[in-house]
Amino acid sequence: MFSKNVLLAVSGGLDSICLLHYVANHREQLGVQRVVVCHVNHKIRGNEADGDEEFVKELAQKYGFAFKHKSLDGLSMLSAGDFENKARIERYKFFSEVAEQEHLDFIYTAHHADDQAETLLMRLSRGTTLKGLCGVKKKRADGIIRPFLEKTKQELLEYAQSNNLEWREDRTNTDTAYARNAVRHRLLPHLKKASPDVTEQLSRIATLAEKAYDKVLSSAEAHLTPYVLPQKLWPFPASIAPFATVIALHKQALTDLAVKSPKGASEILRLWLNTKGFSFPFKTDFSANVAERGKLQIFEKSKNILWFCHTPKTPDMHNLYLLDDSSNSSCKWRMRLNGDEYTPIFGNRSSKKLKKWFEENGVPPFARVFFPVFAKGSRVIKIYGTFPDKGLF
Repeated sequence: MFSKNVLLAVSGGLDSICLLHYVANHREQLGVQRVVVCHVNHKIRGNEADGDEEFVKELAQKYGFAFKHKSLDGLSMLSAGDFENKARIERYKFFSEVAEQEHLDFIYTAHHADDQAETLLMRLSRGTTLKGLCGVKKKRADGIIRPFLEKTKQELLEYAQSNNLEWREDRTNTDTAYARNAVRHRLLPHLKKASPDVTEQLSRIATLAEKAYDKVLSSAEAHLTPYVLPQKLWPFPASIAPFATVIALHKQALTDLAVKSPKGASEILRLWLNTKGFSFPFKTDFSANVAERGKLQIFEKSKNILWFCHTPKTPDMHNLYLLDDSSNSSCKWRMRLNGDEYTPIFGNRSSKKLKKWFEENGVPPFARVFFPVFAKGSRVIKIYGTFPDKGLF
């Protein structure tokens, strides 16, 4: 893995100290020109945590590396619950910020094979998918690299001892109240007694799963993309969509996918949607007629189209006073209301409930409330974005 400028995430523990030493002594082989050492102090262990920070700072200076650090309000995070996940998010946020500010190419972390095994066991215990089985990735698209991912904890310990390295022990790492620590100190050692190479086997499973996952996604992308409806064919103006991301997928995509994979069509679609920013649960049945609506994302059906939306936004609100109203001075532009009836001013079509017109023209429920209409009372004669002589977009 060749790079120019890298960030090293160093806690002061065995793993990250091995990483720091290895990079410092193999810069030429790695192609590393500049190194920034980053440390996060969670402020949970008082003076011990401050000692870790000072220890890492002195090592960084010894190797001639720049040093960046950040303190977190760990005690507040602990009391709020889900500490491990929140702390991880804050750490990576800090690493990304430093990498951007310092124009660094990659972020190195010291994850190893035992970390991989722990991750897979945790995910398997609570239920996971093919993506979950991929575990910790050795190289991520966002520039995060784990050089030691194929090395075991024992191998790192032997490396540290052979190089006379010193490191800090975090006493919270032995607290089995944390889920990962429970797996590390109870479950994994028990499994190793029955199968000494369980760590290597779990790492191998993750590698195979990642290869299979990439292949599935590649096939899914090739199959589903042609069925994505471009905005110009949507049955409503894209500007009034109340979500930042909207995907319109013809339902034939799922039908054809089910022919190729009778039992896995919904899961393949779910995995593909995940790459687009959607997180639908395992139970979501995309072939059912029941819509799924949440605060951050929705799934709806309208005629032959499956609509997927995430990240709510304020839709473009038109200045209704600027819309053309010269055709009928007794009407005015307003937003659509319940009970509206649509009576086109062209053609011989009779009136019908606006809701019914929306349904017949495939306008999904999430978009209907944001339509400007030209009306007198509850009688609508124009719908924004439509051709009044045809009633179509």
